[in-house]
Amino acid sequence: KSVDVKIKDGFWKFYSDLNRNNIVGNVYERFKETGRFDALKCNWREGMLNKPHIYWDSDVAKWIEGVAYVIRNAPVPEWEKLVDEMIDNIAENQRADGYFNSYFLSVEPSKIFTNRDWHELYCLGHLIEAAIAYHEATGKDKLLNCVLKNTDMVYRIFIEEQSANFITPGHEEIELALLKLYNYLGEEKHLELAR
Repeated sequence: KSVDVKIKDGFWKFYSDLNRNNIVGNVYERFKETGRFDALKCNWREGMLNKPHIYWDSDVAKWIEGVAYVIRNAPVPEWEKLVDEMIDNIAENQRADGYFNSYFLSVEPSKIFTNRDWHELYCLGHLIEAAIAYHEATGKDKLLNCVLKNTDMVYRIFIEEQSANFITPGHEEIELALLKLYNYLGEEKHLELAR
């Protein structure tokens, strides 16, 4: 679980303040401009601007995780509100079976889990890490519940049914996230899936 550390001065205080006061907001503006946050609405159609990309969910997840670390010791209500809106979009557009990936849900739904190099498991890994960090920072479990539902679906498809068109991810990340999830919740299936 999290460690209660407060940075009060020196090298890390400078960069902590820079992150809080400049970087997080600037990254938000760039991601908003490029459509990354809107992609979570899963309503993109051919001819619209800002066609989602296969890795955009990971970018959003990294931003959410960064916000979580910033607000852990000093809340920023407007960022928390933005994150909650993003999480609402994820929850609203998550399939009944647990699957969520904004690119595949809106651009190529017929190609879900057909190509190991298309970042689906990578994106889920970053969403898992974001969910853990946001839960630790705020106590809110909506994103954590979404990723648990998604992870259950991945477990079913990759372990029980073996119905995906590949057996290993094309980009490492989900393994790290599953180990963090195992350490956070203690559920053996997350460790098994990481293996």
